[in-house]
Amino acid sequence: MNQEFLRQPFLYFLLGALILFGIDAVRNGTRTESSIVVSEAEIARLASGWERTWGSAPTDQELSGLIDDWIAEEIYVRQAEALGLGDDDPLIRKYLRRKMELLTEGVVIVPDPEEDELRAYYEANIYRFSPEPLVSFRQAQLQQPERTDYLSLVNELNRGAEADTLDAFTETARMQLASRFHVSRKYGVSFYDEVVGIAPGVWQGPVASSVGVHLVKVEAMQTPEPIPFDAARPAVEAAWRAARRDTLEQEAFERLKSYYDISVEAAPE
Repeated sequence: MNQEFLRQPFLYFLLGALILFGIDAVRNGTRTESSIVVSEAEIARLASGWERTWGSAPTDQELSGLIDDWIAEEIYVRQAEALGLGDDDPLIRKYLRRKMELLTEGVVIVPDPEEDELRAYYEANIYRFSPEPLVSFRQAQLQQPERTDYLSLVNELNRGAEADTLDAFTETARMQLASRFHVSRKYGVSFYDEVVGIAPGVWQGPVASSVGVHLVKVEAMQTPEPIPFDAARPAVEAAWRAARRDTLEQEAFERLKSYYDISVEAAPE
């Protein structure tokens, strides 16, 4: 076959269209197998791989995510094989999955948004188009992060005890009107996100950071005004298009998924 023909973009759009319309492509006259069983052995393999990587067994939620990801991979690989995109080689499973994802993405067309859609998206996600809060807080880092008597320490601090005088803490510090960047640089992004969600005025915790576990007292919060819609419009439209594309691509995958009978065996004890 002419190699130049194989490079034509419309060929890939055609393949993507076949995927999205749910045609079970055949190879040598054989229909794609439509039953997917996530076996107990496969679940054990996924859990074992997670434990080797992270040093602990996956939680139920993490294991569920691993199973969902395996099912997605299996679906994309089978569709790729049915379309003749590659042989059944475990070394290229992830490559085939990504190739199918790219073909699917290629035929997803995001329509132009209506003005009222953009305004509604802006209102629903206004925090994304607002300067991030500046926060003033005190923190006391626990000497023993594993200790469980947090409430008694919180109560002691709220009754007026000075954190500097208590041997439960290795360090106390204060930050004044600090930005996400400055807080994250010292304690990590998740710490900033936790702190800006704390009501000011009293000690609370525990709050984990990249360096330990802390009790925190938010002293002040400065929340800048949101960027007006007209000024934020380019960013709003870009975010809307990204969110809309994610939705359409997920819908396309769900249509693919509906062609399979999926069962998940019980995880091993």
